[in-house]
Amino acid sequence: MAVQPVGPGQNPSEAEAQFWRTKRDAFLDSISDRVRTMSLGALVVVWGLFTGKEQNAFHFGVRSEIALLCVAIGAVLVVILDLIEYSMGYQAARQGIPGEKVRPYKFNYDVWKTNSLHAKQFIGCATLLALVVILGAILVTSVAHAQKAAVADVYKGH
Repeated sequence: MAVQPVGPGQNPSEAEAQFWRTKRDAFLDSISDRVRTMSLGALVVVWGLFTGKEQNAFHFGVRSEIALLCVAIGAVLVVILDLIEYSMGYQAARQGIPGEKVRPYKFNYDVWKTNSLHAKQFIGCATLLALVVILGAILVTSVAHAQKAAVADVYKGH
């Protein structure tokens, strides 16, 4: 583990702290990108299940539809929180520029940025976990439904 060279006016502990802050920010950006991408993917999966209902072999009832709608709402909420996070980060960066007119100036944008980041990550992971559980339940229900003698003939040859 090599630490970046010490710059002018920095002691070794400042250089090491800056190195680790840079690594932390890179990982944080990577996590943020992944959560956003997986939430959009969850939204596409839910959309696909709802729009292709008549053409697929999945059998799901009203409770599964409500659960899938909740997953879609979670995915949309993650995208909204992502926008809030980046907007607050932009405003926080503007506050650091001398002479920049940011209204309200006393507002702590960093707190909102950090809280929306953590909320986005938590809701994104919960949404994906819920989607996995719901899809598992739908698949189990569809297989059990297809194995019934009365409906098994419909699925033969597929």
